[in-house]
Amino acid sequence: MRPINKFQYQFISRRGVAAVALAVSLAFTPAAHAQEMPRPQLSVAPLPEPSSRGGIFFNPLALAFGLISAEGVFGATETLAFTVNGAFWSLSSGDISLSAYGLGVGLMYFPRGKLFQGLYFAPSLQFAQANVASFGDEASATLVGPRGIVGYHWDWHPFALKLGGGAQYYAGNVTGDDIDISIQGASLAIDASIGFTWR
Repeated sequence: MRPINKFQYQFISRRGVAAVALAVSLAFTPAAHAQEMPRPQLSVAPLPEPSSRGGIFFNPLALAFGLISAEGVFGATETLAFTVNGAFWSLSSGDISLSAYGLGVGLMYFPRGKLFQGLYFAPSLQFAQANVASFGDEASATLVGPRGIVGYHWDWHPFALKLGGGAQYYAGNVTGDDIDISIQGASLAIDASIGFTWR
């Protein structure tokens, strides 16, 4: 084996250093590290649960007094619903009998932006007809007026609960065998209803 002279040693050493430097520079280039960088993980947020679009409600407190009351609520937008309500009451004892029914239409507004959830405002127009018979005398009353209720709504689909209170103004006539008068006034309005909702 021939000995390596001084010039050959310097040449080989320089080539070795250059090769090492090239390998180090390639190892630290962005292209080399691009394969090692973790890919970004895309996360998709779950879609919000849709609001109920309608419901049927009953007033259990009214049943304690023999009054059957029901209300249908039908969503129009995310914050507004139309309402239709009805009530019937019948009572008799001996020579006294009383029957009455009522109808109403209105709106329910939910300022939080979700139907059947949270605070609500419920203006409506109410109509009522009552008939009384007592010891052979009869009288009837026809009343109409606006009602306003502010309350809070909970929706655990398909069950729901709403509690509220407000006031109602009424005006109308009372007529009978010996009577024909106009009446008007205001009364307390309470909304305590349970019901079912659908989507």
